[in-house]
Amino acid sequence: MSFCTKMSSNSADDNVVLDYKKLLEQVEEIRNQDVGLESVQSISRVMSIAEELVDKVKKPREIGLDAKVLEISSAVVQQNAERFDSGFRPEEFADKLINKLTLHDTESSQTDSLIWQRFREKFSHLLPLAPRFDYLLGTIDKEKVQRKVRQPRQPQSRNEGTKELIKVLANKSTMQDNEIGQQHILDYISRLLVKTYRRNGEKPISYFKVVLSPNSLEETCQNILHIAFLVRDSFVKISTGEFTSVFLM
Repeated sequence: MSFCTKMSSNSADDNVVLDYKKLLEQVEEIRNQDVGLESVQSISRVMSIAEELVDKVKKPREIGLDAKVLEISSAVVQQNAERFDSGFRPEEFADKLINKLTLHDTESSQTDSLIWQRFREKFSHLLPLAPRFDYLLGTIDKEKVQRKVRQPRQPQSRNEGTKELIKVLANKSTMQDNEIGQQHILDYISRLLVKTYRRNGEKPISYFKVVLSPNSLEETCQNILHIAFLVRDSFVKISTGEFTSVFLM
């Protein structure tokens, strides 16, 4: 072994000895302190450091220092244990714990509502609350809502016979409310179609000009239905012209 290697080994050994001496000073200070949780925690930290130093122990002197640290540490732990045991009564501790936990239950004047109220006051800040909102459905006052006034559409220009026919088709559809049968309505409409056909010079009548009512979808649907019945009964015929327009024959 060279001189440098030997000097390095001696330096490492000296460091281990110094570390153990520091631990001895710490455990002596802890032993002179008052017993309690703080002293136990301090001893726990010292023991952790001692466990790391054990791997570096090589000489009898170092082993002796380690044993001394363990001896004093054990004495401190024993001292704390005796102190705690002398003043600790398990039965008394259990009674106090039960009384503390059941304090609110023994109050006969408290009701369930008061208990839940106290619970809410103490723990409401821990519970995430959903944002408040109200439904609009059913809360709007209909009396205050002003209805929108619709402007009537301007009727398109039609020949006199077609206008009269559309008006009669729409008006005669209400005869059902006056206990007049469907057949009477169709007979009346068929007579008007004949008049319109003759007035038009016995030329085909435009189907759309007859059934379409620009001011009422309901009237238009009724007119389509009545013309369909007349076609079914073979009173009128429908054909397409040169420009694919539909005509009544």
